[in-house]
Amino acid sequence: MMETLVSIIVPIYNVEAYLEECIDSVLRQSYPTMELILVNDGSTDRSGKICEAYASQYPWIRVIHKKNGGLSEARNVGIDVCTGQYITFLDSDDCLEADVVGEMIEAVRKTGANMVCTGAVSFSDREQKELYCYPSPFCMTGVEAFRRMLLRDGLDSNAWAKLYPHSIWDGIRYPVGEQFEDMPVTYRLLIQCDKIAHTGRPGYRYRRRLGSITNSAFNKGRINLTRFAEETYRFVQEQYPELEAQGRVYYLRAVTENYMYLSRKKVEEEWKHYYRSLQKEVINCKREILTSPYWDCETKWGIRLIPWKLYRPLRWIKGCLHR
Repeated sequence: MMETLVSIIVPIYNVEAYLEECIDSVLRQSYPTMELILVNDGSTDRSGKICEAYASQYPWIRVIHKKNGGLSEARNVGIDVCTGQYITFLDSDDCLEADVVGEMIEAVRKTGANMVCTGAVSFSDREQKELYCYPSPFCMTGVEAFRRMLLRDGLDSNAWAKLYPHSIWDGIRYPVGEQFEDMPVTYRLLIQCDKIAHTGRPGYRYRRRLGSITNSAFNKGRINLTRFAEETYRFVQEQYPELEAQGRVYYLRAVTENYMYLSRKKVEEEWKHYYRSLQKEVINCKREILTSPYWDCETKWGIRLIPWKLYRPLRWIKGCLHR
């Protein structure tokens, strides 16, 4: 029996320091039928040459060189050209855990699921921790997966750590030129599925590094976090009113996250109006946030300390202690 072809799409931009480790994690997979799509998004370092070196050795690796257009455009190009029945995404500074591709395909075969999710390991030079992992595998409906995504319970809106059927992407692509591009896309894929399997185990290694998009200084693109969360919340209210409470948690988490992010340093003039709107929302919902189980203790204490101008110095002390 022919094995199911899995397309692994890797968008690449100036990651020569991590790219070989990323590609090697794919080469270590025991699953025999894969195609690796390396989309070089206008890199100015050695990333393009590294891609070509691997492609010259492995016929199932395909390299696409294009002008820089951002993460969304690179992913979209990969979706357009791949030929696998299933698709999974791998960011070029991250890695796959051993045998995860085979595990996800086996989950499809055993459960009849349309889509598969795995846990992840978040790591940096200082620490690592497991995310979205469970003692045993389980299945859920697409709507239940959407509910869990809203609460970050077992999965989130990230493109990675998921195996998608190719057919589910008809008419859906990532918004080009936008940060947090996963947010308006992932839930639209989840709700199309009758059944989604979760392996329970970590299958993806997510590298937290200072220069990545999600760890950069505040910029206009970061406003998308609250914009996309608000759009998702409205969608929930209109289409899935039974998930209204979870949708509100999703939206308020985005508000508090950007509020805390901006509160770390002196707020620049161009963001003051946005910051005040976040502050007003947090003040209005303060009791709701502080009594909710869906915010961690650090965030709750931060919300209490920011008005007293104690949050920044305490973060500085915490940073010194962890050095």
